[in-house]
Amino acid sequence: VSPLIRLRFRRYPPPQTAVLVANQAIKRGQRLTSDMFNAEPRVVTGIEDRVANADIKLDRAYAVVDLRPGNILLSENATREEPRNALTERIPQGFRAVAIAVSAETAVEGWVQPGSRVDVVFTTTVRGERSITTLVENVEVLSAERSLVPLAGQNESGSSPAPVPSLITLLVSTENAARIELAKHTGILSLILRGSDKSLGSSGETITASQLLSVPNKTQTTGTVQVEGAVFGITSRGKMVRVEEEEGKNAHKQGGTNSGE
Repeated sequence: VSPLIRLRFRRYPPPQTAVLVANQAIKRGQRLTSDMFNAEPRVVTGIEDRVANADIKLDRAYAVVDLRPGNILLSENATREEPRNALTERIPQGFRAVAIAVSAETAVEGWVQPGSRVDVVFTTTVRGERSITTLVENVEVLSAERSLVPLAGQNESGSSPAPVPSLITLLVSTENAARIELAKHTGILSLILRGSDKSLGSSGETITASQLLSVPNKTQTTGTVQVEGAVFGITSRGKMVRVEEEEGKNAHKQGGTNSGE
């Protein structure tokens, strides 16, 4: 009888490789430094070609994904390209993004949302008199409350309005960004919501309280035209006003003032 041969196989542990292991939570886009990782031996079977070696240089490297403590740093998890967020990608050359604080009143009940077009008006006091100036016209709202899309709850009918944002970000030129920043600290900024009309008015025009309260006694005309014997005045907006009717209105107003005296 042949003797029974017993073979014993010794199991060796799988090989380990020195890798970088995160010792803290790291956010996507965060700049990486050596003190964020510990060099530890780990089993990397199947991902040998993907792990970052423990001696890798992390200078000017950024996280591509979120890392939790204990995660192994993979080569694809780091990049030397400075990260760009969704907002910076929407800022063309020569423009800046500037944020302003808003309320239900200054943001048109919250109807000002990302994608809206607005005019920015500035209210302040000059030489003791209240005045308002249109700083910028037809500017795009980039975001509201760090959201690049309309806030949740907004719909076309308005039956379920979105919450009123407290901060919005505007896309403006470099010069207008500086003007808005100065105005934020010297008065009150408000937004005027625009519709589909893209025409521009008189940006920079200032209206004072005294101008607001002064009511002209007579409609200002730029010329006259005669139609079938009747004389009409042409206003600055192109409207025709019959001269006789206008004079009669003024005479009536004057008479009412005299009788009041």
